[in-house]
Amino acid sequence: MNQLANPAAITFASLVGKWSIDRQIFDKLSNLTAKVYGVAVISKQSQNELLYNEEIQVKWENSLETTSGSKLYKYVLSDSSKLEQYNSIYDREGNQGFEKMYDLNFYCDEASNILFANGEFQCGPDLYKAEYEFDSLKKFQLIYEVKGKSKNFVTKTIFRKSHFVVE
Repeated sequence: MNQLANPAAITFASLVGKWSIDRQIFDKLSNLTAKVYGVAVISKQSQNELLYNEEIQVKWENSLETTSGSKLYKYVLSDSSKLEQYNSIYDREGNQGFEKMYDLNFYCDEASNILFANGEFQCGPDLYKAEYEFDSLKKFQLIYEVKGKSKNFVTKTIFRKSHFVVE
């Protein structure tokens, strides 16, 4: 992946599909961990827009119960060189929309020839920092660090592309 002419566009094209999710959550305030498993489907909505839909199961180490959850994000390739991430939000009337989180900044580690991308955003008193590591076009890792008044945790997610095609 060394010297990629347009890493945002290449990454954008490779994200479409079904991905298995293997995530760990480390809550530094409570010293608890959770294991998260699930699936993310990333589908092409238009020439420059992807929709990310995640369905997960969460199991905290101190609980016998498993909870489920879902997340919805949007990725937008702007001017073929910048990849933006948006979070799903709802207004007071319950209408869904999207709010920009960050631009992903791509860079390649010359020694390992691995592509990375990072971004960060402020949500109220909380700071979210994301670091993507693309081992290949079929596997990547996302690490989120979240810090705020009542939050201090890290999530580490491994995404592996499945063999199913999603249009």
